[in-house]
Amino acid sequence: MSIRAVRRLSYLAVARVPGTRAHSIQIAKTCEALARRLDEVELVLPRFIGGSGDSPVPQGVRLVRVVAPDFLPLARWVAQWLMRLLFDVQSAAFALVALMRAVFRHRFDVYYTRSPFVALAFALAFGRRTVLELHVPPRSAARVGLLRLGWRLGSRLVTISNALRDDVARVLRVPVDEIGIAHDGFDPSLFETAPDRVAVRRRYGLAESACVFCYVGSAATLGAGKGVQLLVETFCAGRLDNAALVLLGVTEGATPSRAPGVQYRARVPPGEVAALLRACDAALMSFPDDAVYARAMSPLKLFEYMAAALPIIAPDLPNLREVLDESCALFVPPGDKVALSDAMRRLGAQPDLRARLGQRAAERAGAYTWDARAERLVAFLSARGR
Repeated sequence: MSIRAVRRLSYLAVARVPGTRAHSIQIAKTCEALARRLDEVELVLPRFIGGSGDSPVPQGVRLVRVVAPDFLPLARWVAQWLMRLLFDVQSAAFALVALMRAVFRHRFDVYYTRSPFVALAFALAFGRRTVLELHVPPRSAARVGLLRLGWRLGSRLVTISNALRDDVARVLRVPVDEIGIAHDGFDPSLFETAPDRVAVRRRYGLAESACVFCYVGSAATLGAGKGVQLLVETFCAGRLDNAALVLLGVTEGATPSRAPGVQYRARVPPGEVAALLRACDAALMSFPDDAVYARAMSPLKLFEYMAAALPIIAPDLPNLREVLDESCALFVPPGDKVALSDAMRRLGAQPDLRARLGQRAAERAGAYTWDARAERLVAFLSARGR
């Protein structure tokens, strides 16, 4: 397979960057890591979608904002199906405006996006210089047709898990080895300095002797639950000795169950997340056995759990098996409260097991930094393939 030089990349995103959501963080961190390897990286965004003021601007990346409609503020008032339609209209409009700019003002080696509409528009003009990163399998006939047309026009594909790559190749009927893979990652600089564990626990009202389980993330994504209620119910029913459960990113009203020892932290300063994780004893994942969660997800917090040297209790799902195994995690059947409770009891009672699993998780984490992701992407982008 021949190699071509990729030195200038344009990332086109219909997103709020900078921002605090995983979508925004993933885009910003990917661009930063690519900028450390390429001569030029620009991030093209809709002008009317502002960034979050408390999130850092991607370093080494040139931000470009183009005029495009913004329907996102309507999300709280309109039905979910209508919001999806409006977002597709917004994405298509952004694609056309960004394409006109690209054709008449700048030319890059690669045009990279997470939007199928943007990928289709740019594939018409730039063919294989267009790359679409997929995070969910195409479900509707319309979306499958959109992706197939983009592929025929030359657009290349990247997925965030092996399982998703297999699903995409099967649904689109394209060669699996033509699709790139790049799992998400974490920022190792956040974990370079060991925090004062005792001080952190005191700051958050956690007993020094308690076995603290943590979950980081929202209770739902796009209206689909992540199993947080299962964690709360299992923890409450298990009546674990001298244990606490911290739900970071979950508001107290998100789960109906209440119990002593369960702490809700809707928001923590970004710099505090790593310190809080390292003050905990074990991490929990609770995703249901849904097609998206089981095969298409590459959760950012998974890699931060690993970097924090936390043993992980995880549902036995294909995409998590790509990263974890029994040397660093305890797997339980998705939705099985009994198995989950047993795993929590086992970790709570065996500090040596926690230390062994956590150490192995930390050793594996180095393969999943944002820089490692950028290396995989640059290698794929530079290969000519078909």
